[in-house]
Amino acid sequence: MSGKTITPSATPKLLGVTFDHELRWKEQVQQAVQKGNRVVTALGGLRQLRPEQMRQLYEACVTPVVDYASTVWYDPLRDKTHLQHLRTVQRTALIRIISAFRTIATSTLEVETHVLPTHLRLRHRAQTTIARLHTLPRKHPIWDTLLRAQRRRNNIGTSARFPFVAEALKTMSPERLNELEMIDLTPLPPWRTEAFSNIEIEPDKEIAIA
Repeated sequence: MSGKTITPSATPKLLGVTFDHELRWKEQVQQAVQKGNRVVTALGGLRQLRPEQMRQLYEACVTPVVDYASTVWYDPLRDKTHLQHLRTVQRTALIRIISAFRTIATSTLEVETHVLPTHLRLRHRAQTTIARLHTLPRKHPIWDTLLRAQRRRNNIGTSARFPFVAEALKTMSPERLNELEMIDLTPLPPWRTEAFSNIEIEPDKEIAIA
């Protein structure tokens, strides 16, 4: 480009996701774990906080970093090692939250702190993503991927492009998903008037309800 040779990277990054040639996502998981551990260490320096407040900080500051784009890189049928690394981050955080012994079982920590296990948290994230995608118009290009994942759910056809989405679909009802309100993201023409130009609500509650 412009007389310069651009050497391709073995681990390019796009929108915060690190890719590799074989799409094994090893570098992506390693970076997510490192970022998560740094945040957990920072939270450990806080004092005078109740366990409930620490749990809220963990769910607000750590899990979004660790789970970022997990619907793209996490495969529940294959990535057992990746899941174990992610569980280590949660275990370290929960030990700090309730000041527990390091020998305590992870399942006990999750029960005591009212935190979902890592694999269930990732599944819930995938389910939320699926529900949001189903609100897009049927002409949206993502629907090709959703239909392919649906066939994977029913064990029809080739493997899904996003296996985590296909596995999460097995726990959801397609009929209920199709009932979701469709949201058209297409910008409205500037000359089109809004549906409600002015809304007035009566100050009296009874009159407003009537």
